[in-house]
Amino acid sequence: MPHRTKTVTILVADDDPDDRTLTREAFDAAHVANDLRFVEDGEELLDYLQRRGKYSNAESAPWPSIILLDLNMPRMDGREALRAIRADARLRGIRVVVMTTSKAEEDILRSYDLSAASYITKPVTFDALVEVVRSLGRYWLEIVELAPRKPTPPDPRREAAVRDLADMTAEPLSVLLIDDDREDYLLTREMLADVGGVVFRLDHAATYEDGLTLLREGRHDAVLLDYRLGGRTGIELLREAQELERRPPIILLTGKGQREIAFEALTLGVSDYLEKAGLSPALLERVILYAMRQRRQEAQLADKVRERTAELALANDALRDEDRRKNDFIAMLAHELRNPLAPIRNALEIMRLTVDDSDAIERTRAMIERQVGQMVRLIDDLLDVSRITTGKLRVQPEAITLGAVLEAAVEISRPALDKAKVRFDTAVPAEPIPLRGDRVRLAQVFSNLLNNAAKYTPEGGSVVLTVGREGAEAVVTVRDSGVGIPADVLPRVFDLFTQVDRTLNRSQGGLGIGLALVQRLVQLHDGRVTVRSDGPGQGAEFTVRLPVSEA
Repeated sequence: MPHRTKTVTILVADDDPDDRTLTREAFDAAHVANDLRFVEDGEELLDYLQRRGKYSNAESAPWPSIILLDLNMPRMDGREALRAIRADARLRGIRVVVMTTSKAEEDILRSYDLSAASYITKPVTFDALVEVVRSLGRYWLEIVELAPRKPTPPDPRREAAVRDLADMTAEPLSVLLIDDDREDYLLTREMLADVGGVVFRLDHAATYEDGLTLLREGRHDAVLLDYRLGGRTGIELLREAQELERRPPIILLTGKGQREIAFEALTLGVSDYLEKAGLSPALLERVILYAMRQRRQEAQLADKVRERTAELALANDALRDEDRRKNDFIAMLAHELRNPLAPIRNALEIMRLTVDDSDAIERTRAMIERQVGQMVRLIDDLLDVSRITTGKLRVQPEAITLGAVLEAAVEISRPALDKAKVRFDTAVPAEPIPLRGDRVRLAQVFSNLLNNAAKYTPEGGSVVLTVGREGAEAVVTVRDSGVGIPADVLPRVFDLFTQVDRTLNRSQGGLGIGLALVQRLVQLHDGRVTVRSDGPGQGAEFTVRLPVSEA
């Protein structure tokens, strides 16, 4: 029997605490007296090997004879770390065993290209460890004596790892065995019955055809698939199963030395493979649970990807809609700015031709003044857009009454209401309602709502301004009998550049920013504004609620 000559340091680079626990268990199961060290990523591994940082003291970082290196780690993964080790002449002599869960042949071959000594499939088990480390020749003699395996007492770390892996086992786990050998079925059933803490229900398919049928039904949590199935093989079945959108984790059962078959199965998506000769209850349990955990994580990741993709699609749709509305706004702005220029130019020409007619000059001057006033209002709106988008819109609160604010708002909106030829009614209580707010900005809020009602109400329609008090809130409602608001526009009615009718030939004009400004100003006064409409042709109702000032 080989004799262990000394304690040897084995360095494990793995970021997964569960996998580190399982690796330690595998060494403990071998009754190995060795120095097992752990690091969590490639950068920490290089710090350890190059005596940097907290590993600068040689006693805290004894030189390893073997490195078990996980391929997938944060910051610096196993591939980068392996390249760095092989590039450093001082480190090239260390045997590196790659640990992988991907089973991808490309990853394994790339690791060999970087001079990896061997590879091992996670989770690390005693039998796999024996096979891999034995292949490293003299290092095996330095690490372990091949004593007969003895039952080991319960290990709290193992129990914790199994509980974590088996968090899905409130109900018995349904396992399908596809194997044409009844003796293998009975043996597998006995092994799963010997597992402690996890209950398995084993179904058996004795033929290729029955196995494929049950696999397609998707009723099992995991599948054990024998390579030899009468005159056919498990590889053929795997190829037929490629069409399944979602299938349980599949573990291939092979004979000894069938590595090429195992590689082919890995490329077809099996979660793991096991040699029948080395099966034990603990190994079978752990591989099944680990495969299930990996598949669950893959499914959760796929769900997250789908959710994120859907979110991004909605975000892209919103961005496209915002971009379209902004383009509409630019077109509307150009139209609205151009409208006053033609009358101003005509007025200048009239003034040139009627230089001696004072009445004509006065009329044209008044026309220019009106058009310039319109341009000033447009520019003021643009400035408000800038203040809204940059968060610089401000108010200057003072003690005021709601009645005074509404009186100023009606005075501002009266020309628009008269021009629209609508009936305008008010219902304002005689008792004053005190507020603390910006008189000018609140008048702008209500004049914008009244102007909006006049703009979208046809001749002969009605606009009603209602005022009341509900508890500690003043409630102002502007209701019209106009064109109404479509249901798909209601959620966006307070967004910048939103208009019910966006065509350029609408005589009332407007830039589509009035309601956005209303909402922001009301929010700055700790109030809220809502809108209701029963649809096109049914009018609209805007309600503003502001806190009453008792001081």
